Amino acid sequence: MKTREQKYQAILARAMLLDAKGKTETFLEVARFLNRSGFRTNAGQPYAEHPRGIAKVIALAYEHAVAKFGKNKALPICNAFTRKSGEYAWDE
Repeated sequence: MKTREQKYQAILARAMLLDAKGKTETFLEVARFLNRSGFRTNAGQPYAEHPRGIAKVIALAYEHAVAKFGKNKALPICNAFTRKSGEYAWDE
């Protein structure tokens, strides 16, 4: 089973790639990415394609990145992942 650290690193790497290209993904797309990449919930289940649970995972990945690398390195997570409406999900 992949670790939480690996999951957060994968989210950050994906966010950096998207941000560099000026693109975004919805929470639904993040859930699909995590499932395709073999990541599972803490209960060992695939991620449900529901925004609330994925928003929490993304928020935790952001907090992890801030603690480990600093806010500037974590900012792509804020820019890359959006609500279904296309609005950014985070307030600075």
